[in-house]
Amino acid sequence: MRGPRRKIDRDSRAQPCDEERTNEIVADIIAAVGGVPESLVRRLIDDLRTETPSLTGNKRKNKEATRAVQRTAAAFKRALTTAPAPVHALIFAPEEFWPAFMWQGTAIEIGRCARSTQGPTGAPQVPRSVARLEQFISGLDRIRAECDQILKIAPGRHGAVRYQQERAAMASAAVMPFAGEHREMANGTVTFAGAPLTCSPTSLYCRVAALFFEAISGKDNQDLRRACATVAQAPQRRPDAQN
Repeated sequence: MRGPRRKIDRDSRAQPCDEERTNEIVADIIAAVGGVPESLVRRLIDDLRTETPSLTGNKRKNKEATRAVQRTAAAFKRALTTAPAPVHALIFAPEEFWPAFMWQGTAIEIGRCARSTQGPTGAPQVPRSVARLEQFISGLDRIRAECDQILKIAPGRHGAVRYQQERAAMASAAVMPFAGEHREMANGTVTFAGAPLTCSPTSLYCRVAALFFEAISGKDNQDLRRACATVAQAPQRRPDAQN
């Protein structure tokens, strides 16, 4: 009987372009964008080829771990709240339980003083175990509430292939401010019209993203519209071309 087929990530075998094709891609990006410095394009390609994990981690793994923590916190709360009082005392106030345990089986155990819930002034006294249990339960509730927020926001990136495509889109977005007509100001600075992050097959943004992705994967003419749309929704910041 054959076992389950092992899923193969076809893109995991992708290799960066050789030096000759990389130089062509750099030239193509400069020709398409116009005012972008070659040093910036090459730096972005080098950065893309460096395997760097997402700052927010993997979306699926984050979600699975958060749900596991949420389930564990809920189960822990149920177990604690349904446990008998002696267990609460053993866990949260052992300094009170064990001295009393030494008198188990003696006349002191049946005395009223051993059951007193009044403090020195006669006011009702909450056992330490109860107060500490309530504080611990409050912490569990806080953890579950945080888990709800995490699941609602769903931080993290998708799998390796999607993430590499989004990184290529990030590189493309970084050079888009250098596109379009440029104008030299009186003080010697140069301003550019820039290009919008339009997600269509023929848009400059998507075409340059595909070139960046080819540089790191060796795959040409890839459709990166989905990755480009994801990146386009994030705030953009113009890179410093002098770095």
